[in-house]
Amino acid sequence: MAAWLYGANLLSKERNDPVDVVIPPGTYMRSRPGIVVHSYRLADDEIRMVRRLPTLRPLRIAFDLARSEPDLCEAVVIVDALARIAAHRHFAPSALLDYAARHPGVRGVGRLPEIVRLSDPLAESPMETRLRLLLVRGGLPPPVSQYEIYNEDFLLMGRVDLAYPKIKLGIEYDGENHERRWLDDVDRQNRIFNAGWALRRYTKAHMHHTPDLIVREIGGLLRRAGVMP
Repeated sequence: MAAWLYGANLLSKERNDPVDVVIPPGTYMRSRPGIVVHSYRLADDEIRMVRRLPTLRPLRIAFDLARSEPDLCEAVVIVDALARIAAHRHFAPSALLDYAARHPGVRGVGRLPEIVRLSDPLAESPMETRLRLLLVRGGLPPPVSQYEIYNEDFLLMGRVDLAYPKIKLGIEYDGENHERRWLDDVDRQNRIFNAGWALRRYTKAHMHHTPDLIVREIGGLLRRAGVMP
């Protein structure tokens, strides 16, 4: 919920995750369905007021959620989303490692280096993070996030979610909002094609039902271009 207050929507309809509440030692609040209560002491610099509510700062939220999330991909989604709201620059993913050094021995901190290595705060949605990790964990080179494509006259043709610039390959995740801006997407796609780029677009259905096909398709394009063996 605190992440949502900052603008990072990590609430999942599928998972129906409970809301975590932190209270100071010596106070009492009972956990109940949908609410899990934790009691521990926080430093003053770990709390700020958001919409008149005392709220953990994004770095502390990422620290708590990422180390307790059992799925590596979802832990990276958490860090990407919370680091991205830092266009107001709340923190960089690497700050989690410094933060972990202040809390040695806390459960789950050993996972943070791998989570930070895979994190990329340029991702603009959880599904973009999942698509990028699908490629990387499938053995492909890391793509560049939010890549701007220019033509030979240095005019901006568009921006793609992920890119392999060396072979002019763009990759897009098409969420539900793409249906509402279909005509704009078509115009942008045509401009990208005119700049000599190839484009692959995937949806939630691809991610859920045929993820291996995505890896094989992108891998095949990289191999044919000589980027990987």
